[in-house]
Amino acid sequence: MRIKKLEDILNKEQIEKVFEIVDTCNSEDVLSKLKLYFKKIGKELNDKGVYHEYLAWVVYALLRSDIKDLQ
Repeated sequence: MRIKKLEDILNKEQIEKVFEIVDTCNSEDVLSKLKLYFKKIGKELNDKGVYHEYLAWVVYALLRSDIKDLQ
């Protein structure tokens, strides 16, 4: 399994957009909104070796504390 920092995948503006999505959506909508946003930048993510839908699930799981420690 490869581990990458979010800062190595997304730029500052993209990270801010993720925080905006998280802050403005209720818990049921967060995953679908993250999927839509990451799909929009899917080509860029793919170029970095990251599948957009997988990234949405990882961020969502971290928000839900389903993954306690990635290090």
